[in-house]
Amino acid sequence: MKVRRRSKQEGEAAPGKAKLGERNRQEAREGIRLGLPVLIGYFSASIPFGLLAKAGGISLLEAFLFSALVFAGASQFMALNLLQAGVAAGEIILATFLVNSRHLVMSTVLAARMRENGPEKAGGEPEKTREEPGKSGEEQGETPEVDRSGRPGPARLLPFFAAFGVTDETFALAVTRKGRLTPLFLIALEVTAYSGWLAGTVTGFLLGAALPAEARASMGIALYAMFAAILTPELKKSRPALFLAAGAGIFHTLLGKLQLFSAGWNLILAIVLAAAAGSYFYGEEKEE
Repeated sequence: MKVRRRSKQEGEAAPGKAKLGERNRQEAREGIRLGLPVLIGYFSASIPFGLLAKAGGISLLEAFLFSALVFAGASQFMALNLLQAGVAAGEIILATFLVNSRHLVMSTVLAARMRENGPEKAGGEPEKTREEPGKSGEEQGETPEVDRSGRPGPARLLPFFAAFGVTDETFALAVTRKGRLTPLFLIALEVTAYSGWLAGTVTGFLLGAALPAEARASMGIALYAMFAAILTPELKKSRPALFLAAGAGIFHTLLGKLQLFSAGWNLILAIVLAAAAGSYFYGEEKEE
């Protein structure tokens, strides 16, 4: 009787597993599809980083690990510049943390969105197995490794991996996606973008090895050009942003002239001041 009952339960569960597998494949394909344009953009944006890394005397392995472990775009350029200026490691880490602190907010938003649009909200509460008195969960056909959200135990780790790959572009694509947002979709999107950044870093480094030393040295202008390209559109739209950028630049220059702190702490203090002033000005703008 037990064998026959278990076979029947497995037969009923098979269509559900097939449907879940197809849905997971669709989520992954959609993430890859949306991530391809980001991959192309990241590939071209990370080539200058590879060139600058080569010009700065960093090895190929170090440049690859820089992108593989940090994956922070503009912060990598900043950290590379500070590293070449001889700034202490602790100051570089703190400055990078401050620049990337926005990712804490973005990850929180995506986590809340996944909780709202997860399987338990999209399709109602997960079906509970009816318990028969005197029988254990295994005898009733329950799967012990499945949590209350309907995801297998290892799948509970997916949001943690997804948090690592959050960038401005992947966040924008994920948060504007209609319908449910799942960790599998987010990871597929982020891995696609991540591979473009790594490939561009390696390509830029190899191209830098073929360039003359004078050409490699002149690539330092790419850092300032990139920050200018990021900042200029916002300055055109917002007067407070213009005042904040100018004020932070003036404050950083004054700190450098006074020579009270090291170059790393000058940058950190300028970031903190600009962030505090920005929260004040933009807070007043919203209240109005």
